[in-house]
Amino acid sequence: TSAVILPYVHYPTVSSDMLSRVHGFAKTIYYAALMVLYGFCGKCVDLALVNSSWTQDHIRALWKLKASRMALVFPPVDTSSLSKFPLPDRLPIILSIAQFRPEKNHKLQLQAFHHAISHCQIPDDVELVMIGSCRNDQDRQRTDELILMVTEMKLNHRVRLRVNADISKVREWLSKSMVGIHTMLDEHFGIGVAEYMAAGLIPLAHRSGGPKFDIVASHDMGFLASSIEEYAEALG
Repeated sequence: TSAVILPYVHYPTVSSDMLSRVHGFAKTIYYAALMVLYGFCGKCVDLALVNSSWTQDHIRALWKLKASRMALVFPPVDTSSLSKFPLPDRLPIILSIAQFRPEKNHKLQLQAFHHAISHCQIPDDVELVMIGSCRNDQDRQRTDELILMVTEMKLNHRVRLRVNADISKVREWLSKSMVGIHTMLDEHFGIGVAEYMAAGLIPLAHRSGGPKFDIVASHDMGFLASSIEEYAEALG
Protein backbone atom coordinates (compact mmCIF):
# COMPACT_ATOMS: atom_id res chain seq x y z
CA THR A 1 0.00 0.00 0.00
CA SER A 2 1.14 3.56 -0.66
CA ALA A 3 1.96 5.95 2.16
CA VAL A 4 -0.42 8.76 3.07
CA ILE A 5 1.25 12.15 2.64
CA LEU A 6 -0.03 14.75 5.09
CA PRO A 7 2.24 17.82 5.43
CA TYR A 8 1.72 20.68 7.86
CA VAL A 9 2.89 23.76 5.99
CA HIS A 10 4.06 26.70 8.07
CA TYR A 11 5.53 28.77 5.25
CA PRO A 12 5.63 28.08 1.50
CA THR A 13 9.13 27.35 0.24
CA VAL A 14 8.43 29.74 -2.61
CA SER A 15 5.42 31.88 -3.52
CA SER A 16 4.27 34.45 -6.02
CA ASP A 17 4.91 37.17 -3.42
CA MET A 18 8.55 36.10 -3.14
CA LEU A 19 8.93 35.91 -6.92
CA SER A 20 7.58 39.45 -7.32
CA ARG A 21 10.36 40.76 -5.07
CA VAL A 22 13.21 38.94 -6.84
CA HIS A 23 15.56 41.09 -8.94
CA GLY A 24 17.81 39.87 -11.72
CA PHE A 25 17.21 37.56 -14.66
CA ALA A 26 19.06 34.54 -13.27
CA LYS A 27 17.32 34.71 -9.88
CA THR A 28 13.93 35.14 -11.52
CA ILE A 29 14.46 32.04 -13.67
CA TYR A 30 15.70 30.06 -10.65
CA TYR A 31 12.73 30.92 -8.43
CA ALA A 32 10.24 30.45 -11.27
CA ALA A 33 11.63 26.94 -11.87
CA LEU A 34 11.58 26.25 -8.12
CA MET A 35 7.94 27.31 -7.99
CA VAL A 36 7.04 24.85 -10.76
CA LEU A 37 8.90 22.02 -9.00
CA TYR A 38 7.32 22.91 -5.65
CA GLY A 39 3.89 22.88 -7.25
CA PHE A 40 4.53 19.47 -8.79
CA CYS A 41 5.55 18.03 -5.41
CA GLY A 42 2.48 19.51 -3.73
CA LYS A 43 0.13 17.67 -6.06
CA CYS A 44 1.30 14.40 -4.48
CA VAL A 45 -0.12 15.13 -1.03
CA ASP A 46 -3.33 13.53 0.22
CA LEU A 47 -4.25 16.32 2.63
CA ALA A 48 -2.41 19.58 3.19
CA LEU A 49 -2.63 21.15 6.64
CA VAL A 50 -1.77 24.86 6.74
CA ASN A 51 -1.21 27.22 9.64
CA SER A 52 -2.97 30.36 8.38
CA SER A 53 -5.31 31.76 5.76
CA TRP A 54 -2.33 33.45 4.08
CA THR A 55 -0.48 30.15 3.80
CA GLN A 56 -3.65 28.42 2.65
CA ASP A 57 -4.14 30.88 -0.22
CA HIS A 58 -0.58 30.43 -1.43
CA ILE A 59 -0.57 26.64 -1.12
CA ARG A 60 -3.90 26.44 -2.93
CA ALA A 61 -2.47 28.51 -5.79
CA LEU A 62 0.84 26.62 -5.92
CA TRP A 63 -0.38 23.07 -5.44
CA LYS A 64 -3.72 23.43 -7.27
CA LEU A 65 -5.55 21.57 -4.50
CA LYS A 66 -9.30 21.38 -4.05
CA ALA A 67 -10.78 22.64 -0.78
CA SER A 68 -11.46 19.05 0.28
CA ARG A 69 -7.72 18.35 0.27
CA MET A 70 -6.83 21.27 2.54
CA ALA A 71 -7.38 21.99 6.22
CA LEU A 72 -6.62 25.13 8.22
CA VAL A 73 -5.03 24.30 11.60
CA PHE A 74 -3.83 27.29 13.61
CA PRO A 75 -0.65 26.75 15.70
CA PRO A 76 -1.17 26.30 19.44
CA VAL A 77 -0.84 29.50 21.46
CA ASP A 78 -0.58 29.61 25.26
CA THR A 79 -3.45 31.98 25.96
CA SER A 80 -4.53 30.55 29.33
CA SER A 81 -1.55 31.70 31.39
CA LEU A 82 -1.02 34.96 29.48
CA SER A 83 -4.65 36.00 29.87
CA LYS A 84 -4.21 36.00 33.66
CA PHE A 85 -2.03 39.12 33.53
CA PRO A 86 -3.88 42.11 35.05
CA LEU A 87 -4.90 44.93 32.73
CA PRO A 88 -4.81 47.89 35.18
CA ASP A 89 -1.61 49.80 35.93
CA ARG A 90 0.05 49.02 32.59
CA LEU A 91 3.15 51.08 31.82
CA PRO A 92 3.54 53.22 28.66
CA ILE A 93 5.77 50.61 27.02
CA ILE A 94 5.76 49.54 23.37
CA LEU A 95 7.01 45.96 23.43
CA SER A 96 8.66 44.07 20.59
CA ILE A 97 9.33 40.34 20.93
CA ALA A 98 11.08 38.80 17.94
CA GLN A 99 14.37 37.14 17.07
CA PHE A 100 16.91 39.60 15.74
CA ARG A 101 16.59 38.24 12.20
CA PRO A 102 16.56 40.54 9.15
CA GLU A 103 12.98 39.70 8.14
CA LYS A 104 11.66 40.88 11.52
CA ASN A 105 12.58 44.43 10.44
CA HIS A 106 13.47 45.94 13.80
CA LYS A 107 14.81 49.02 12.02
CA LEU A 108 11.26 49.89 10.97
CA GLN A 109 10.26 49.86 14.65
CA LEU A 110 12.98 52.36 15.53
CA GLN A 111 12.17 54.56 12.54
CA ALA A 112 8.46 54.56 13.41
CA PHE A 113 9.12 55.29 17.08
CA HIS A 114 11.43 58.16 16.18
CA HIS A 115 8.84 59.53 13.74
CA ALA A 116 6.09 59.23 16.37
CA ILE A 117 8.20 61.24 18.83
CA SER A 118 9.10 63.97 16.35
CA HIS A 119 5.80 64.25 14.45
CA CYS A 120 3.00 62.72 16.52
CA GLN A 121 3.90 64.12 19.94
CA ILE A 122 3.63 60.92 21.93
CA PRO A 123 4.14 61.43 25.69
CA ASP A 124 7.69 61.74 26.99
CA ASP A 125 7.40 58.68 29.22
CA VAL A 126 6.68 56.20 26.38
CA GLU A 127 9.44 53.63 25.88
CA LEU A 128 10.24 51.04 23.24
CA VAL A 129 11.53 47.72 24.58
CA MET A 130 12.93 45.26 22.04
CA ILE A 131 13.36 41.69 23.25
CA GLY A 132 14.80 38.92 21.12
CA SER A 133 17.34 36.17 20.77
CA CYS A 134 20.48 36.02 18.65
CA ARG A 135 21.29 32.81 16.77
CA ASN A 136 24.73 33.72 15.45
CA ASP A 137 27.27 36.47 14.78
CA GLN A 138 25.10 37.96 12.03
CA ASP A 139 22.23 38.45 14.49
CA ARG A 140 24.61 39.99 17.03
CA GLN A 141 25.85 42.38 14.35
CA ARG A 142 22.24 43.39 13.72
CA THR A 143 21.75 44.25 17.38
CA ASP A 144 24.92 46.37 17.24
CA GLU A 145 23.46 48.20 14.25
CA LEU A 146 20.22 48.80 16.17
CA ILE A 147 22.15 50.18 19.14
CA LEU A 148 23.99 52.52 16.77
CA MET A 149 20.67 53.67 15.29
CA VAL A 150 19.33 54.35 18.79
CA THR A 151 22.38 56.51 19.53
CA GLU A 152 22.17 58.38 16.23
CA MET A 153 18.47 59.09 16.83
CA LYS A 154 19.25 60.23 20.39
CA LEU A 155 16.81 57.69 21.82
CA ASN A 156 19.10 56.05 24.38
CA HIS A 157 16.84 57.14 27.24
CA ARG A 158 13.70 55.76 25.55
CA VAL A 159 14.76 52.49 23.88
CA ARG A 160 15.96 49.31 25.56
CA LEU A 161 17.32 46.18 23.90
CA ARG A 162 17.12 42.92 25.84
CA VAL A 163 19.05 40.18 24.04
CA ASN A 164 18.50 36.51 24.92
CA ALA A 165 16.23 37.32 27.85
CA ASP A 166 14.90 34.26 29.68
CA ILE A 167 11.22 33.38 29.53
CA SER A 168 10.47 34.74 33.01
CA LYS A 169 11.71 38.20 31.95
CA VAL A 170 9.73 38.01 28.70
CA ARG A 171 6.57 37.23 30.64
CA GLU A 172 7.31 40.07 33.05
CA TRP A 173 7.49 42.56 30.17
CA LEU A 174 4.30 41.13 28.67
CA SER A 175 2.51 41.59 31.98
CA LYS A 176 3.25 45.32 32.26
CA SER A 177 3.45 46.66 28.68
CA MET A 178 0.66 48.44 26.86
CA VAL A 179 1.36 47.96 23.13
CA GLY A 180 2.87 45.04 21.23
CA ILE A 181 4.56 45.93 17.93
CA HIS A 182 5.26 43.60 15.00
CA THR A 183 6.88 44.64 11.69
CA MET A 184 7.53 41.50 9.61
CA LEU A 185 6.22 41.47 6.06
CA ASP A 186 4.19 38.33 5.20
CA GLU A 187 4.44 36.69 8.61
CA HIS A 188 2.91 33.28 7.93
CA PHE A 189 0.84 33.24 11.14
CA GLY A 190 2.13 35.47 13.92
CA ILE A 191 2.16 33.65 17.25
CA GLY A 192 3.85 36.67 18.82
CA VAL A 193 0.94 38.91 17.85
CA ALA A 194 -1.56 36.41 19.27
CA GLU A 195 0.46 36.31 22.50
CA TYR A 196 0.40 40.11 22.71
CA MET A 197 -3.38 40.04 22.57
CA ALA A 198 -3.68 37.18 25.06
CA ALA A 199 -1.47 39.09 27.49
CA GLY A 200 -3.66 42.20 27.22
CA LEU A 201 -1.45 44.31 24.95
CA ILE A 202 -2.85 46.35 22.06
CA PRO A 203 -1.36 44.80 18.92
CA LEU A 204 0.19 46.95 16.20
CA ALA A 205 1.10 44.52 13.43
CA HIS A 206 2.18 44.56 9.81
CA ARG A 207 -0.67 44.73 7.33
CA SER A 208 0.09 41.38 5.67
CA GLY A 209 0.13 37.64 6.22
CA GLY A 210 -1.44 35.97 9.24
CA PRO A 211 -1.71 39.09 11.41
CA LYS A 212 -3.88 40.76 8.77
CA PHE A 213 -6.11 37.84 7.79
CA ASP A 214 -6.39 35.77 10.98
CA ILE A 215 -5.39 37.72 14.10
CA VAL A 216 -6.01 41.48 13.87
CA ALA A 217 -8.93 40.78 11.58
CA SER A 218 -11.04 43.83 12.50
CA HIS A 219 -10.48 47.40 13.67
CA ASP A 220 -11.65 46.69 17.21
CA MET A 221 -8.91 44.06 17.70
CA GLY A 222 -5.88 46.29 17.16
CA PHE A 223 -3.99 48.21 14.50
CA LEU A 224 -2.32 47.34 11.20
CA ALA A 225 0.34 49.34 9.40
CA SER A 226 3.01 48.96 6.75
CA SER A 227 4.91 52.26 6.48
CA ILE A 228 6.87 54.36 8.96
CA GLU A 229 4.14 57.00 8.91
CA GLU A 230 1.32 54.50 9.49
CA TYR A 231 3.10 52.90 12.44
CA ALA A 232 3.91 56.32 13.90
CA GLU A 233 0.31 57.50 13.51
CA ALA A 234 -0.98 54.38 15.27
CA LEU A 235 1.51 54.91 18.11
CA GLY A 236 0.41 58.52 18.41
